[in-house]
Amino acid sequence: MNTQTPRERVAIVIMTRAEHAAMHESAKRDVEKIAQAAGVEMPKTVRIMARYGLMQTQQAGIRKLNRLLQEVGNKKDRESVAAQTGIATGYANAMYHFDLMSEKELENVIELIEQAGEKAIYRIEAENHSFLHHILRKGAKA
Repeated sequence: MNTQTPRERVAIVIMTRAEHAAMHESAKRDVEKIAQAAGVEMPKTVRIMARYGLMQTQQAGIRKLNRLLQEVGNKKDRESVAAQTGIATGYANAMYHFDLMSEKELENVIELIEQAGEKAIYRIEAENHSFLHHILRKGAKA
């Protein structure tokens, strides 16, 4: 007779890579749904599979994309953010064109670029709102 409670039971599950990936994808979607319901945005993470003979070129391209994304976050106006996200998207498309990432990886990178652009625009709007609010409040006191 088994005297262990359900919490004490240990289970070992053997699964294929595809099953393992599907399990993680399902868990990721569940976490994203919970975060979305709570009003929290999950930061996007993109993984690019290394390609034989192209790893150094891929690494250089990824470093360039990261610099472009940092520049998106540093822009001070909406037009500059739009221009910089366009440049980053074009660079990602070029990496796809030269087989440095798959179509699915490209889609994920573009989602990441969009997320970075949206965050930059929210930051700019918050700064502008705060600045205008401060001016209006000062003007009302004068």
